[in-house]
Amino acid sequence: MFGPPLAGRYAVRRELGHGASARVYVADDQKLGRAVAIKVLNASSAHSHEAVQRLEREGRVSAVINHPNVCAVSDVGRLDNGLPFLVMEHLTGETLADRLDREKHLSIDVAVGFTEQMLLGLYAAHRLGIVHRDLKPANVFLVDLGLGRLLLKLLDFGTAYLTGVTNHAESQESLTHAGLVVGTPEYMAPEQLRGLRDFDARTDVYACGVVLYEMLAGRRPFQGLPIDQLCQAIAFKQAPPIRQVAPHVAPPLARAIDIALALNPSRRHADAAAFLAALRQESVPESLPTAGIDALKQRLATPAFPPPAHAATLDEWDVPTTEGGGPPPMPVASGSDWEVATHQTGPPSTSGISPLTAPLLQNMPGPGSVDVEMDEMDEMLQLRRPPRR
Repeated sequence: MFGPPLAGRYAVRRELGHGASARVYVADDQKLGRAVAIKVLNASSAHSHEAVQRLEREGRVSAVINHPNVCAVSDVGRLDNGLPFLVMEHLTGETLADRLDREKHLSIDVAVGFTEQMLLGLYAAHRLGIVHRDLKPANVFLVDLGLGRLLLKLLDFGTAYLTGVTNHAESQESLTHAGLVVGTPEYMAPEQLRGLRDFDARTDVYACGVVLYEMLAGRRPFQGLPIDQLCQAIAFKQAPPIRQVAPHVAPPLARAIDIALALNPSRRHADAAAFLAALRQESVPESLPTAGIDALKQRLATPAFPPPAHAATLDEWDVPTTEGGGPPPMPVASGSDWEVATHQTGPPSTSGISPLTAPLLQNMPGPGSVDVEMDEMDEMLQLRRPPRR
């Protein structure tokens, strides 16, 4: 054991891993007699208002969702030395990222089964007005239940977006600075990369579609591009139909995936329940036993995304808008996996960019570089993370 029990309760066995801002330990909960994982912010991060907010949000959101397909959080607080901590269930297994790095692609039955579990966890969040915003294989944990059975758990709600919740406006503003986007570019929805802020369940539907696409095809819809070109492609191009790269996928399943990856949010599945129904080739149920479902249905009945400043209608999502006929350069993409600042020669065009982003572009410098910072949550909750390809 590492010294006296943390918070007078958690006897640390060993360190699982550490990142730039925190360390994660395996510990024994002496009150309940079970193993837990404890994330403790480093002293330097404890002075960061944003880092503390993210930890608190992760704990609060995960606890509120309370679903078998979401990693459970049982405690938050501060140690005697003032460092913030979060207590999670201790999971045994591997992430979906680890599995894909090893196997490259999965069978249809396995991929669809994993996706159904992802969607069940997401729907539990969506019915409460919570958008994960950073769904990716590294944030999907496959718990080994024994006898060949796997239970999928969604990780890291630290950058979750709370739709229609006014009392969290201040924290959302600090975690999602104007003109910046939060998430991992390869799995982000077009509206995230365009700098829009009216997220809803369809943002997660897109990310889930990308993950399913990758599980079946062995590659993502857009990959092998420099980060700035990748962001432009996702933001302004329709994803290639999955049967172009994975012809073994049956047409009904392919259609469900292609709808999830629609460039225009209004053309996607309305939420996780609708995507799940499409995967199962069922009709969306008229009545769902969920909290606040009437309010959710009302919210999804009208498009949550107003037309971009450069577009007259939502249909113009599909039309490039710069004077040269191509999409405008993507100025900034930042998130839990990447902190990216891509500079063009001279001030970039603001045509077609969200009003939230445009003011930041006017003063951008000339040629620069791309700075990458690994997400500490990915480094810690996984014991290893091979490079994604």
